[in-house]
Amino acid sequence: MSSSKKDNIYSPFIVFDIGSASVGAALVVFNNDTNKINILYDTRVFIAFQDKLEDRYLTFAMISALKKVTENIQDKGINRLSDERIKIKNIKDVFCILSSSWYEVQIKNLKFKEEKPFNISSKFISAILDEESKKFTESRGKLIEKNVIQILLNGYNTNNPYGKEALTVDTTIFISSMSGEIQDRIKDILETVFTSSDVSFNTFALASFSVVRDIFKTEKNFLLLDISGEMTDIILVRNETITKIASFKLGRNFLIRKTASSLNTIVEEAHSLIRLFMDGKSKDTESEKIKVILNEAKGEWLSFLRKILSDFSEGFSLPKTVLLTVDTDMGRWFIDIIKNDEFSSHTLAEEPFTVVELSSRILNEYCTMPESSTKGCDPFLALEALFVHKIANK
Repeated sequence: MSSSKKDNIYSPFIVFDIGSASVGAALVVFNNDTNKINILYDTRVFIAFQDKLEDRYLTFAMISALKKVTENIQDKGINRLSDERIKIKNIKDVFCILSSSWYEVQIKNLKFKEEKPFNISSKFISAILDEESKKFTESRGKLIEKNVIQILLNGYNTNNPYGKEALTVDTTIFISSMSGEIQDRIKDILETVFTSSDVSFNTFALASFSVVRDIFKTEKNFLLLDISGEMTDIILVRNETITKIASFKLGRNFLIRKTASSLNTIVEEAHSLIRLFMDGKSKDTESEKIKVILNEAKGEWLSFLRKILSDFSEGFSLPKTVLLTVDTDMGRWFIDIIKNDEFSSHTLAEEPFTVVELSSRILNEYCTMPESSTKGCDPFLALEALFVHKIANK
């Protein structure tokens, strides 16, 4: 990114967080003096709730939410640029970070061995990426990312392999793709407003892993969980790289649907009853009903989680640390059941999981909001903005 306004302020960029329960966006600059991202304006619009989850209706609802978010940025957010003496034409980059509802991903480890040391060139690595991404996307739509996330030369991790020689090369690659039709619809909306900007796409899986690895430098092994509206994503990180990734279609909205169905009520009422219960404010008669429903939901959600963690462990101990992104209104419920689940006995020390929620409290150290704002950074947008700044300034 080029500099704008002053040497200590980078050009503004926009991050769109395209989830399965909401769409958010942030207008961001980076301040070299504070070494923080400065969120000038952020907005979030909830995706219309689906009583019965169907992909085509979810796509339609997401596009509708995206249009509203874009309007909010155009009508309100751009005014913040004038406060900073920055013009809209300075926005050259628009980034869309997608939740797992909108992409497919593959993690692959490739090993190369020669009898004599051979030179590691950028051409060698690019050829690997090109071949694997071509195979992966043949029937999966448009390529989003093809990244090498770790390279081992003769068994040792290196961040700068080019020009070096080795007998063995181990590469871990991350490849993702999305529907070309959905990508085109998103770009059509954004390019109508940000006419001189480049629109690019990334996955929340890669963005959150990349930023979390930088923030928690002492954690070499951990589980990274993202519990969104419709999905739960689990990433296993060993020796500072992603080794496995999996998802299942039960997220925060699953609790609301189950409660609404069990009580034969509308989703808004079900959501309100759940929040009152979790805040300890339910009436006695309602509290007992909600408790029974959530206990059933807990069993269903944990059965999927346990299956994935069992597949992940493959006879080895799991990392003790769980780093979690989740909507705050139900975060405590998920944290408690993860910490108290019997599967935590499979950690190295046979102790309960240590769950760290990636909340505003943690991310406020890396981002600032306008003085007029009474809230902290939106954790999802903050993580994504940090990732964008990182990849844009390599």
